[in-house]
Amino acid sequence: GAAPRAAGERIKEMLDSITDGVAVLDRDWRIVHLNARAADMLGPARAGSAAPRGANLWREFPGLRGGAL
Repeated sequence: GAAPRAAGERIKEMLDSITDGVAVLDRDWRIVHLNARAADMLGPARAGSAAPRGANLWREFPGLRGGAL
């Protein structure tokens, strides 16, 4: 319905207003949302791109394995 959709939009707006990079993942480690700062952190090849949405975090960024998140 309209209420859950509106709540989802408010959450997205809140995440997008955060100045730190924020990635939202689902339970299977798939990328659900990247805010603008997170997209910028990925570099110019991905900045502003929705390409990572739906991608598995560990397959998309194998260098993160074993690192601090």
